[in-house]
Amino acid sequence: MRHLFSSCARRAFLVSALAVTLAANIAQTQAEVLDRRAEVEQLIFLANRGSVEAMFAIAEMYREKRPVPHDFAQAAKWYRSAAMAGHTRARFALAVFYYSGRLGVPRDFVQALAWLILAAAVPERELADFSIYEIFKALMCQLYGLDQCEKRGVIALMHDALTDSMTPDQIAEAQRMAREWFEGQP
Repeated sequence: MRHLFSSCARRAFLVSALAVTLAANIAQTQAEVLDRRAEVEQLIFLANRGSVEAMFAIAEMYREKRPVPHDFAQAAKWYRSAAMAGHTRARFALAVFYYSGRLGVPRDFVQALAWLILAAAVPERELADFSIYEIFKALMCQLYGLDQCEKRGVIALMHDALTDSMTPDQIAEAQRMAREWFEGQP
């Protein structure tokens, strides 16, 4: 009987220890959720006051589903805001999304080329650790070969892929859009 009692007591202890651990984990998870909500609210506050990095961070959160739910319309909105404010990665992201018709934007080669021209205004190495760039680089290298990828760069290859599918009028329209944006900058 004593063995049975100690076995029951041991089980009860383990169950209560597990319950305490689960309660602590739930409390920690709830605290993390509150922290993430506070982080999102702080980023939105900063973005609404002109922080380009905050705009880009919000777009990435909506695209990656961390810590907010997927909302591609919101992601596209924040990428566009950051891109219009001069954020190179946001410009490249929009170029890729318009090229592929992803992230809640329609496939539009004119928009894709305009955003690509704007993204190309800075050295490509500034995009090197950006996840969207790395994914697209793998695709371009697969399509055009690693030697072309390394020699010409992803932006040049994407430019070729786009312009090969566009009319001269579409190319001129994309160039006009990019030029107008550049001219409108202080």
